[in-house]
Amino acid sequence: MENSERPIKILHLGDVFLDCPFSSMRAEDSAARRRETRETFLRAVKYASEEEIDLVLISGNLTDSHYATFDTLELLGRAFASAPKCRFLITPALHDPAEENCLWRFGHFPENVRVFTSEQVTPVSYPELGVTVYGWAFVKENYPASPLPMTDGAHADADGIRIVMGYAEVGDGTGEAPLTVSEIGMFGGDYVALSGGRLFDGFHRVENTVYAYSGALEHASYEEPGFGGANRVTITPVAGSRPRVECARLDLGCRRYAMEEFDITGVDNPNEVLNRITAVIRERGYGRETALKVILTGKTPFGFAIPRTLTNENFGLSVFELEDRTLPLFDDSRVARDMTVRGEVCRTLIPIMRSGTEEERRAAAYALKVGLGALNGRDVTKL
Repeated sequence: MENSERPIKILHLGDVFLDCPFSSMRAEDSAARRRETRETFLRAVKYASEEEIDLVLISGNLTDSHYATFDTLELLGRAFASAPKCRFLITPALHDPAEENCLWRFGHFPENVRVFTSEQVTPVSYPELGVTVYGWAFVKENYPASPLPMTDGAHADADGIRIVMGYAEVGDGTGEAPLTVSEIGMFGGDYVALSGGRLFDGFHRVENTVYAYSGALEHASYEEPGFGGANRVTITPVAGSRPRVECARLDLGCRRYAMEEFDITGVDNPNEVLNRITAVIRERGYGRETALKVILTGKTPFGFAIPRTLTNENFGLSVFELEDRTLPLFDDSRVARDMTVRGEVCRTLIPIMRSGTEEERRAAAYALKVGLGALNGRDVTKL
């Protein structure tokens, strides 16, 4: 293998989920999310082309299933062809396994694309770069064994730059394609590019190996804070030693997800709450790219309510959601003396708010707000 003296530039991404139906959303919202997912993938390919990336590692779940729409196949073909100097390597995973009749076996991709289709770790060499890439594939929707069984470390002593890629669940040896940190260290490699349906949690080192998860290229829920993105890795040969590995995280996603929580105990004016929300939006720099969920907690006076008709347009955001977890303050002696319908509503719901499960307490608190609002002649659709 030729010994390249120049640094090798790598873009590592995964969990793209092209063609994801986003079935829990309204039709127009799911269509928008599919469009954004495609835009983010194309942005990543454009970045790779403009930055003259040598290797683009797609370590799993490029598509949401092992089938793909005709439009998606065309999009992939055009995208790969638009960056002819980049070498794209793909490891099919849990969502897009290399089964019979799948897109990986019958899709027609440009020559700069290599798809791994074996469960066994397979090497692909690029002599002109001085690089060998070891990858494995899901060939069905489960992978019970470790993709990197304990070895004698032969790979760790191999010449040139060594990269390992695929879907795996790093931990205690359970899950799909279970992989332990010890197995990563024993197999060897300069960079191990993983996907596994989990968030990017930094770059980790074991022995002389750096490993990392790709995270989702485009985030899809509030459980994935911030922007989706990819890993930029530069591996530089060092004479007489193992190559030097430098890593950075890139934000590439269209939409940023964020959650903010406010304790509004003691606040008796809804405008004050709105002012707090607006101040945080400005402070954090949230804008049209942001989906923001605001959670209100604490105890508030009876009859206190934030209008539920607030939308993203009120704050200049992509999405705005408000979740009211506040509990109303009440006077037990007053409730006990109140023989009206209002008192009966309180006596029915207050015990649930005090001793029920968290879900029951929330439901009871909301029911109490609506019930009392209706008795006071308020428009309950805005509570």
